[in-house]
Amino acid sequence: MGDYNMNDEERIREIFKRLNEIYTIRTFHDHDPYKVLIRTILSQRTRDENTDQAANALFDVYPDIYAVADAPVEHVQELIKPAGF
Repeated sequence: MGDYNMNDEERIREIFKRLNEIYTIRTFHDHDPYKVLIRTILSQRTRDENTDQAANALFDVYPDIYAVADAPVEHVQELIKPAGF
């Protein structure tokens, strides 16, 4: 960073660029709060690949919170098993 002539915007962009090189920033195309919450919960116990597999399996069968609410617990457990649950 050592460039003290950078303005604030340039410094912020440089910091973001460097952080982005170190840490992966995942984005999702679906911003449904239910799906974001489920993915977040599943991601706590496994790698992103397993989270995606489990979440996609769940969302394919139960596309919204109402469908999950009516789902048999055993079936939900089976669908999210790749995430370690």
